[in-house]
Amino acid sequence: MSATAKGRSVYERREENEEESEAARIMDEEQDQANYRRELLARMFGGKLTSRQYGVLMNMTADDNEKELLSKAANHKARHDARSKIQNTEELIESYRRRMVIDGTWSEEQSH
Repeated sequence: MSATAKGRSVYERREENEEESEAARIMDEEQDQANYRRELLARMFGGKLTSRQYGVLMNMTADDNEKELLSKAANHKARHDARSKIQNTEELIESYRRRMVIDGTWSEEQSH
């Protein structure tokens, strides 16, 4: 009996085989991941866990790590920008104070 006699073309049978092999591959990957986590748990209790392994164990992907690094960098930049603004504002205030003293509007004692 040919493939077309069963009501399916060769192409449809091939697609079914590919879907089955993809499903099997996914199941194998999930099983490997579960085994790896069990191994990491055993290492964690043995005290021999690397930071990368800890990230895998706690279900942190590389994307999560990258997001965390980007967040830290953004926070650092925000702090740096805030410090720069504060410093510029202080310099502007000091400049205004010195100008008022030089013009004679304020005395040196009054400017502080």
